[in-house]
Parts: sequence; C-alpha cells; structure tokens
Amino acid sequence: MIKNYFSILVFLLVYSAWSQPGSQSDILNIDSYQAFQGYEETTAHLGLGQYQIFYDNINGILDKPFIIVDGFDPDDSNTIPILYNSLTYNAGANNLLDDMRNQGMDVIILSFPTYTRTDDGALIQGGADYIERNGLVLVNLLETINTQIPVSSDCIVMGVSMGGLVSRYALTFMEHNSMNHNTGLWFSFDSPHRGANVPISLQYALNYIAEYSDDNDMRAQRDLTLNSPAAKQMLLDHYTAHLQTGDPYLQNTAVQLPTPATTFRSTFANTMNTLGFPTQARKVAIANGSYNNTTVGSPGAEIVNTTLNLGSNVYTQIKMYFTPNANVTNFQVDYIRTALFNIIQIDLFTAVAASPSTSAGLDSSPGGTVLFEDYVGVSTDPMIQQLINAINVDAFCFIPTLSSLAIENPNWYTTVNAGLVTNFEAYIAPTINEPHVTLSALNLNFILNEINNHYLSTAELETENQLILINNPTQDWIRFKYLQNQNSEIEVVLLNTSGQILNQKAFYNSGEILEIEAPYATGLYVLQVKTENGIHVQKVMIH
Repeated sequence: MIKNYFSILVFLLVYSAWSQPGSQSDILNIDSYQAFQGYEETTAHLGLGQYQIFYDNINGILDKPFIIVDGFDPDDSNTIPILYNSLTYNAGANNLLDDMRNQGMDVIILSFPTYTRTDDGALIQGGADYIERNGLVLVNLLETINTQIPVSSDCIVMGVSMGGLVSRYALTFMEHNSMNHNTGLWFSFDSPHRGANVPISLQYALNYIAEYSDDNDMRAQRDLTLNSPAAKQMLLDHYTAHLQTGDPYLQNTAVQLPTPATTFRSTFANTMNTLGFPTQARKVAIANGSYNNTTVGSPGAEIVNTTLNLGSNVYTQIKMYFTPNANVTNFQVDYIRTALFNIIQIDLFTAVAASPSTSAGLDSSPGGTVLFEDYVGVSTDPMIQQLINAINVDAFCFIPTLSSLAIENPNWYTTVNAGLVTNFEAYIAPTINEPHVTLSALNLNFILNEINNHYLSTAELETENQLILINNPTQDWIRFKYLQNQNSEIEVVLLNTSGQILNQKAFYNSGEILEIEAPYATGLYVLQVKTENGIHVQKVMIH
C-alpha cells in the first residue's frame, strides 16, 4: 500500500512538472507565505500574486526555472503577457525570454494583480502594495517551484525595477529563516536599493491640481503613483513630508531638503538594511544609469514654463524646475498662478526646494530615466495634456545609478568605479543614461553571459559579445576574453577592494584571450573593463 502510494505521488509530481515543449500553463493565483501587517494597518493580511509558466522549447520539463518578478505596477497595466513581450531587443525582433526557452530554460513570470481582499473586502492594488507582502508571495512561489524541479536543479531569479526589492526581500527572508530558496543566480535589474526619485516639483503640481481643482481622476492618479505603500517606501523625497499641518497642498517652507514619507521610507530602509543581501546566491546588478556622471539635464533646469487655457477666460501660468545644485536653498521649483482673463489673480501656488551640501538634486543625477509623459499617464484633463505638450525636459532621473548598484555615497553624482563598495559580485552600467529597465545590447550580453556561466560548460560560452573569465580563481595571470567591442581599444584596470589601481593596461581587442598580471597577495580584487559604450566590472579571487 505504501509502495503504491509512493508511485502515485511520484507520477503526480512528474506529470505536474511536464508539458509540451514551448507550451505555457494557465495563469495561476498564489498567496503569500504568511500574512504581513503594513505600517498603517491594524492587522496582518495575506498577499496575492499571479504566475504563469512558459515551458522551454526543448523538453517541456520544468527543470531550469528562470523567474521574472514584476516591478511597480499600481494600476495592474503591466500584465504577464505585456511583461513577457517587453523584454525585447533589436527593435523588437528578438526577445530575451524566447532566447532562454530556446536554451532549455523555463520562464516563470510573477506579477501582483489588483484584487479584492477576502478578509476585509478592501480593493488592493497589488503592484503597489507593501514590498514585504509581495516578497512573501515570492517566498511561497519559490517553495512551490522547488518541489517540482529535479533535486540537481536550482532557480535563477530576476527582479525588474521594484521587483529587485521584492526578490531581495524574499531571498534574504528565506535565508534568515533557514529556508532553502535554491536560487543560484539573482539579477537586480535597475532596482532602487537606495531609493527612487520623482521630481518634487511634479509631485507638488499633481497634488495641487488634484486638490485645488477637486479632480477625482487626478486624485486617483496621484494616490496610485505617489501615495501607495510601495511608492512611499521607495521615494527619497515625498510631497506629504513638506505640507503645512492640516493643509492638503500648501508647503511648509521650513522643509526644503529631500524628505521621505513619514514612517514608510525609514521603516522599509531599516528592514532591508537588517536583512542585507542574499548570501547563498550569486548577486549581479544591471544599471540603466550612466556610470561616468552623465547627467539627466542639469540641476535647476526648467521643466516647463507655459500658460494653460482652462476655458471660460481662465488661464493658469505654470513653471516647474528640477531641484537645484548642492548648497542652494529657497530655490523655487513650482509657480502656478491662475487668473481670470490672465489678469485678475484667482489663486497662486508656489513651492521651494533645497539641496544638501553633499549633492546636487536627484532629478538630474545619473540614473535610469522615465519620461514625464509616461509618469503622468493617460489623462483626459485638458490642463495635464497642455502641460505635457509644453514640457522642455523630456525625462527625469527615476533610479539613480548609485541606487541601482547599492553604492552608499552621499553624492549622487559620484562616478562609479571599482573602489566603491557594493554588495554585488558583478554589475554592468552604460556611459549614457538609458530609459528605466531598457534591455540594451550591453546589459543583454551581460545577462546572457551570467546565465551561460551558471548553466553551461566553458565550451558552450563561445558566443558573440560576452566577457569570459578564463580562470577565476587564479594565481598569477587573469585571463579573459572580451568579445564585445572587437577590433577596438578597451581599457582594463585591476583594483583592490579599496579602489587602489594595481594594474592598468590598454588592449587592442581582437576577441582572443587577453591577460593582465595578478598581484602576489591573495584575496579579492576587481577587474574593470571600460569601452566607449560602458563599464563592465567583475570580482576576481587570487589564491
């Protein structure tokens, strides 16, 4: 009887993990591993996720899971099919996830839908819910998937944008609670480990329009993008921390420096600092922000300066600016004046901002960018449409480069080099700022190289456009191939973990094996490859 039961159990497990090559499962619901009580909640609640398995194109067996964790999605617009199709390159001709499936990997996409909570009937925007609660959904998914894959297999997890925080929380939670996440490789894709940014001038303007005009649509948009739990957990500067007590939109001018939402940012940052980073997975990061201090516009730049026609002879003059240079105070970032016949003033709203002595404002710092138009979203409000048409600066820094690489430095404009301490074993960053979560050729090659190193043998690594470390650890010479930027000059620098340059050499890169002399002392060192397109950093062990 026991033998028959065991045979049936094995059959069910194998059958549940098998499908036709190239097929996909239904979209499945999954609860969080345990309930979580939000900072302003009176009781703990379970979270809800949805996932779909896209089986590989070779054997149809769930044996090499590549889990994609969705990011900030407050209105549930980034559905699983949309997220799948967004990871394209070559102007949409190719898709990273198709490539993974062709290599025998099974893609699993986890998203966080809008749903009605069963215990209290509340409508929850899952893509903007507490990051910890969504992290606990991933904990449950990892436990579920790991019961279905072979013992010899492990998972690769990629957190996209906020998904990097969700996955970081999940993996470290499991490690701190002696749970096996069975994840060998973790990607953080332009994720805000030190926080995210939305220009405070834009926050003030959206809130003012929502409150002063009593516009329910704008209030809903503001609440989703700025006042949701996840937004307040991530944003380094939040308009609510600058308001006069009891007033819905007027600024307390005594609060000019970047100030996050009360409780949310500090509580979340303390939680993540306590948990740290995963130690049982290889940790790699992709930044869309420039490593060499290329700015997004300039500090104090004029975003918009226009007069909007609201109809009925009512006009609104609006001026908005990026936050200023370091040590600048009382810098006017908002000026909104409404007047009848553009003469008789009806209302005037202004706001000022300051930057600390250590750094110019975040709005123009190096980082992954977001278009103002995309952030505001679709709106039928004529004021918003006219405002979008008048914008002078298309984009702002959304995820500072230092944040995506988890580099602690008070100056957001610091040039990235191997001497800056980060918790990632390897990372990639471009020379110019890219749109947030852009799959460029540079970071695509980085992703493929990391995955190939994780799954495939050395003989199978000879594909185009990859950095290949031939010997790591090593004793005397560090040998490598850098097949990107062939037939061009590259600069290779070897540093210690304090940032001291130990060896520096320029190579004409022919695609053959290159080598640079290693130091005599054993320990951890950093190999840095610079090209005209970006910087590639790998840690090297000398023994």
